[in-house]
Amino acid sequence: MASFSVENQHNSSDAVDMKGMDTCRSHGKKITFYCHGHSKLCCTTCAVLHGKCDLLDEIATVSERQVPAPSFLQKILQQSEADADSEIMDCKQSETGLNKYIANISEELQEMRDRFMKLFDIAENKIMQEANAIKSKEVKLIQERHAASSKVKTEIKEVLSICSTLLEHGTKEEKYIFWRNIVEKNQTFQSDITDQRKKKVATTMAVCFPKELLSMLEKGNNFIKLICERNITGI
Repeated sequence: MASFSVENQHNSSDAVDMKGMDTCRSHGKKITFYCHGHSKLCCTTCAVLHGKCDLLDEIATVSERQVPAPSFLQKILQQSEADADSEIMDCKQSETGLNKYIANISEELQEMRDRFMKLFDIAENKIMQEANAIKSKEVKLIQERHAASSKVKTEIKEVLSICSTLLEHGTKEEKYIFWRNIVEKNQTFQSDITDQRKKKVATTMAVCFPKELLSMLEKGNNFIKLICERNITGI
């Protein structure tokens, strides 16, 4: 148990500013009594309310008794002040820690976005190279078919010009010869056209995204979640 001593009182003409500690909080009057039963400092109004209490003393009376020395009370308050300073420092450190978490989160998000965009750019270039390679191959085949068909068309136009002239000026013998030749010639035309039709290929292209990416997009801005854990460490 801590020892207490009575500090020598001294008379002073200067009153100590108690910062309102000597005033009753309930009634705003000067404290003049102490109720031992309720451990309460009382003013005259409180004294009326505590009138039935057996242990109600005037401050002037109880102050003559043995009380802790101001130096001892000062030591207690200084310890409490040190504890408060420790809590303030801890609060500052906690806030600093939160700021670091925010900075780390921002850095992680930026890094993940950069990684994703880099990966997406690489995938995009790869897909476009493949698509353009397929296009080049298909365009070459299309141009070959176009050239072959254009050649057939040119030959047909030449034959048609002869046909028009024969209709107007040709003899029976010339028309007969033309007829025999054109039957065979037209079979060749039809054969060439059929060959080109067989080479026709309907090529389609589309992008296929992985289901994981589509599932992520369906979640919208909720595809990334923040995890927060609060642990009470002061107890």
